[in-house]
Amino acid sequence: MNHKQQGVVSLFIVIFTTLLLTVLVVGFLRLMVQDEIQATNRDLSQSAYDSAVSGVADAKRVIRACDTGNQNACAAINSQQCDTVSKAGVVSNAANSSETIIQANGATTNLNQGYTCVIIHNQADDFLGNLTSGASQLVPIKVVAPNGSPDTITSITIEWMHQGSSYSGGEPSSLSPPTAVTGTSLPTQGSWNPNSPAMLRVQAVLPPNANSVATAELDSSVASTVFLRPTMVSAAAGAPIPTFALPGSRATSAQAQTTTPYAVACSNAGYQAGDYACKVTLTVPPVPTESTVAFLRVTSLYRDTSFRVTVAGKANPALQFDGVQPVVDSTGRASNMFRRISSRLDLSPAILPPAAIDITGSICKDFYLTDNQTPAQVPAGVTCTTAP
Repeated sequence: MNHKQQGVVSLFIVIFTTLLLTVLVVGFLRLMVQDEIQATNRDLSQSAYDSAVSGVADAKRVIRACDTGNQNACAAINSQQCDTVSKAGVVSNAANSSETIIQANGATTNLNQGYTCVIIHNQADDFLGNLTSGASQLVPIKVVAPNGSPDTITSITIEWMHQGSSYSGGEPSSLSPPTAVTGTSLPTQGSWNPNSPAMLRVQAVLPPNANSVATAELDSSVASTVFLRPTMVSAAAGAPIPTFALPGSRATSAQAQTTTPYAVACSNAGYQAGDYACKVTLTVPPVPTESTVAFLRVTSLYRDTSFRVTVAGKANPALQFDGVQPVVDSTGRASNMFRRISSRLDLSPAILPPAAIDITGSICKDFYLTDNQTPAQVPAGVTCTTAP
């Protein structure tokens, strides 16, 4: 009897051991299958994203074609349809009229990738930019009313320091008050609190004429410079946006001109909530919306920052930038996976080049004195030496 009971116990041990091993094997196989599915989905998702990026790249070609006089490209942009690229004719799309297939090695389409929809919006509600410390960005004030009717620009709002932006200097988790100084005076670079918002220098050229500016006007209120200096960081959110007027007309003279920075209160709560920490509205002299010569030059001082510019008109509280930063809406596909992205294309350097020459090192110049009022060339023996 004891031998029979021992046999039954052994049988149960074998059965439970087999069940345990079966559960372990099934669980292991399930994990392997899940990992394989996740890896496949990640690969497809990345491929679909790459396809959407290809759509953005082809959108740049469409915009370039329109700028150089291709009427088909301009009509395709204005149609606001998904087949913008194929309508513009910059990419052949004979294989499939519903989407543009991504090809490899000239004609191979076995990648099973493509972009299904690309729409280009020439109008944008704002201008977005990122600045490293000491760098500048030209912002063409080329705007239109949403309904297309003429209007007059009355104010420009500038916001800066956004936690979600990826400027090269990184971003603190919270903002600290600026360096304690008297009033709006300017401390040295080294004494500026690294967790404080940046200070902005905003130079505005706002001619009253839509398509021309006289040289003499650049010595008047047409050209103004303001410094926007954060003086405190508050814990409150949603505070009213301060309004400042651009400096008035200044007489052209050899006397030195001084500019007092405007004191700006920034919000740490707004910054942590995903909004811009510092906001200022500048009232400006009347400028027609169809202007092609009005612009801002925004410079970040003391630290890197992101910024946003919006424009308000006399009849329309929100004017749109026209052809300055087009928004491309692109949907890419890889097999049965889709990714949709929205990209800003900054065309401001093409509208207003930031500089005639840009260097990263030193520049060498020749200086010499002569009694000849119209020297034809540099005298022999004059050489250029670059200081270390």
